[in-house]
Amino acid sequence: METVGYLRTSRLKRFSSWKSLLSAIRVLLRFVTKFRNKNKETETNDTELIRQAENQIVRAVQLDTYPRETEALMDNRPTPRTSSILKLAPFIDDVGIIRVGGRLQISDLPYGEKHQVLIPGKRHIASLIVRHFHERTEHQGRHLTEGAVRKAGFWITGGKRLVSSILFHCVICRRLRGKFVEQKMSDLPRDRLTPCPPFTFVGVDVFGPWDVLTRRTRGGSANSKRWAVIFTCLYCRAVHFELIEEMSTGSFINAMRRF
Repeated sequence: METVGYLRTSRLKRFSSWKSLLSAIRVLLRFVTKFRNKNKETETNDTELIRQAENQIVRAVQLDTYPRETEALMDNRPTPRTSSILKLAPFIDDVGIIRVGGRLQISDLPYGEKHQVLIPGKRHIASLIVRHFHERTEHQGRHLTEGAVRKAGFWITGGKRLVSSILFHCVICRRLRGKFVEQKMSDLPRDRLTPCPPFTFVGVDVFGPWDVLTRRTRGGSANSKRWAVIFTCLYCRAVHFELIEEMSTGSFINAMRRF
């Protein structure tokens, strides 16, 4: 069974996004509504048309995937024991859509979160829905994507495996979660490898300052700042420190001369 009214599920594979699919069905519903009521002045807002388009798509896919289950539920008969959705306690709502049952009937959650719409995980629209909410969550991973799908009122069979597959093939996610490239270090310079006396080749750096107590006064104490110069031998890694009382070019040159 492949059709529900005028909607064929085989044509849904031509769409690459959930938003474009809803938009196309919305335009089709608007055209059909105007054709049926061409002698009447009726206007339907876009929100209602999108809701109707979503119901048409879901109902068509469910009827194509679960014909026996749909027929049994429509006749108020129990779900067949050989059905793959038997454990989900499915039921049909007022608009003919199969929803998931459960034990949240008396909770204060919205109806769509208590009883999500059943979506076959192997159908094309399941991938479109997962991609749509994965992009809405800004590519934040499997748990947030799956939570967004559930919060929107969809229960996808085999959803965890489908979400993981979509994220694995997502180009943006693979770039954001790719392995860091390890930079290969260049060869050591000749100054680090030539045998020589200590401090023949030197690296210099200044660090500080520290507040040092210089003298005590009647009102307290007088502090002054001190810096230090570190000399590092590039070959044997020996170090030497020189104290600088004032951070100036002359004091730095004096420390170099003392060294």
